[in-house]
Amino acid sequence: MSTFADALQPWREPCATHVTHAIYARHGEVLERFGPAGRQHCRLDILRHLDYLAVAVEVNDSTPFVQYVLWLQDVLGGRGVPLAHLVFSLELIAGFLTENLPDEAGARLQSVVDAGTACLAAPQAKALARYGLTRL
Repeated sequence: MSTFADALQPWREPCATHVTHAIYARHGEVLERFGPAGRQHCRLDILRHLDYLAVAVEVNDSTPFVQYVLWLQDVLGGRGVPLAHLVFSLELIAGFLTENLPDEAGARLQSVVDAGTACLAAPQAKALARYGLTRL
């Protein structure tokens, strides 16, 4: 039985490279302050996004990814990275992977990414979760 992680595996590195290049193409001037290590950290962050995304798609529940995205919003905000950069990176990931994964897997992935970006757009996003706790 093939898992989503199996389908994702050959696309992890190409996706991380593609998304990192696209982020730096759009926001490179702002990101220059992080120096050469910033690009490497960005790529590693994308790979982490993919890990959380894979889990959520695999269990068919967006909650783990939504919780991660809300936590990540705080982390990146603390680094001075605008929220728009996170949203942009999630959109790039979804776009790249939906083009390269089988239709069903791509649709499941898109659904999880949509839940993650929707939680960031919610006016109460800061109050929705703190480090794994969902407040309804």
